[in-house]
Amino acid sequence: MRNGHLLAEGPPDAVMEQHSATTLEHAFLQLCESSDQNSTQESSSESEPLEKGQAFGNGRDESQPILAVGPPPVEEVPKCTADWMVRARHLLPKGRNIGALVIKTMVRMKRMPGSLCFQFLLPVIQISLICLCVGGDPKGIKVAVVNNDTSPLSSSFSVSLLSFLDNSSVIQVPLPHKEAFEGVHKGRYWGVIGFGRNFTSYLTKRILQRQVSKEVIDGGSVHVWLDLTNRQIGLMLQKQLHQAFQDFVDFKMGSLAYLAALPIKFEEPIYGSLDMDFTTYVTPGAVLSISFYLALGLTALSFVLERKEGLLDRCWVAGEKPKFALLR
Repeated sequence: MRNGHLLAEGPPDAVMEQHSATTLEHAFLQLCESSDQNSTQESSSESEPLEKGQAFGNGRDESQPILAVGPPPVEEVPKCTADWMVRARHLLPKGRNIGALVIKTMVRMKRMPGSLCFQFLLPVIQISLICLCVGGDPKGIKVAVVNNDTSPLSSSFSVSLLSFLDNSSVIQVPLPHKEAFEGVHKGRYWGVIGFGRNFTSYLTKRILQRQVSKEVIDGGSVHVWLDLTNRQIGLMLQKQLHQAFQDFVDFKMGSLAYLAALPIKFEEPIYGSLDMDFTTYVTPGAVLSISFYLALGLTALSFVLERKEGLLDRCWVAGEKPKFALLR
């Protein structure tokens, strides 16, 4: 038997005698060879080509090849021209989806009143703390004062000038020259205010005389060395010194104070006011920063809570698309 077909049947001796074989294996080999020859003749007779013009019952000419040798014909693909309204309908979220998300958010807020209070009260607390702690005028700024004026205290212009400084903002610390600069280098003071030995007499000459020497101009000036690592404190000290000198000139000269005033006059500003503090400029940026980071943080917290509760997976299974996450 070979390939499920019976090649011969009989006793082994009869099969070997019939095929003139000395062994049973030799007889089986001859049976296999004869079987292969018979199958080859049958297949060649079945595969002979039909005559030209001969056709089957379905009317097809069998002289033509069944499988095409050349490239298949290219079919024209119709162009899809979708309306823009149809595209927008698929891209934009639907009203029912938005409504479902709003209802889901309202239900979650109702179940978590503490989170609701946190979302509404946190921005108010942050803005209040920023307005109280950031942007106000600095208070208690320590400044070293080196007063070498030799005039009596009752008639000393340096003492009178320092008395017009705002003591709540600027704390004056009288020190020698060397200790004052060492304190600034070590960070204990924000600047040094220095007066020369003949400050009172030289300043009087500058006011009364038309022409004075450079030595008189330098000796009758207030020398200030500031630590400008903090720009806001430096600008505040400059403003306080200018205001103190203007008050001092008004007090000493009265109606003739314009003679010693700077030839620059700041009128009423077009926008804002002269007394506007730094908090007014800080508040808009603080509000924008809080709004951005608060929305970002609350969105991340919402995703974490929904993932923990399994609600996020249910939303994806229900057909919610990732673009709807922007509406959370």
